[in-house]
Amino acid sequence: MRSAILFAVVLMMGRHVVRAQGTILEDTPAESTGADSGVSGAPSIAPKATQPVEYVPLTASERLRLYLKRTYGPLSIVQSAAGAGISQWRGAPKEWKQGAEAYGDRFGNSYARHMIRGTLEYGASAMLHEDNRYVRSLDTGFLKRTRHAIASTFVARNDAGHEHFAYSRFGSALGAAFISRIWQPPSRSGAGDGLYSFGITMANGMGWDILREFWPDVRRGFKKTIFPLFTSRATD
Repeated sequence: MRSAILFAVVLMMGRHVVRAQGTILEDTPAESTGADSGVSGAPSIAPKATQPVEYVPLTASERLRLYLKRTYGPLSIVQSAAGAGISQWRGAPKEWKQGAEAYGDRFGNSYARHMIRGTLEYGASAMLHEDNRYVRSLDTGFLKRTRHAIASTFVARNDAGHEHFAYSRFGSALGAAFISRIWQPPSRSGAGDGLYSFGITMANGMGWDILREFWPDVRRGFKKTIFPLFTSRATD
């Protein structure tokens, strides 16, 4: 029952957003490739080490596209399913027990929290003119690039391209963590549980930014080393 209610809320809000903004989506150009689109997992830019990419601020239509892709795209389903699986394995919260229905409750909880956070971040970033897209480091070296990825979780840019604290990202994660306490069972409904959920959300954000930083390198390495092995064997 809990999962059915959560799914209904998510679907109704998703349809409302898409229907209300449908004409904008039809008339806008393709998504900007000047920077990574963030939570959605879109391809990251790979700037030259000595030639930074000139910053181009988000337009309203681009911001909407990113919101819809991050919040309702396939990757959001995968992330929510994975998070629900981990919670199922840990048996948390304990009141939801085990089984298919329990997994549905945990998936609905994870996706509803994700949807709330995405919607809050979309509204706040538009109001504050913040750009939360990820931009890969221009430095070389694993430690420097890792530090850049971790720090990027807390950094946004304004319309002029200047970096500052990511108020919309931080605030939306905090807001979603506490709003989601509404439907949590007693063992997970306290303020401390909200702070714990917020911490996990920010830690997940760091992990995804690290992945965005290094994944293009891993992919290129795979194409250069592993893929030729399979193709050569196939032709033998």
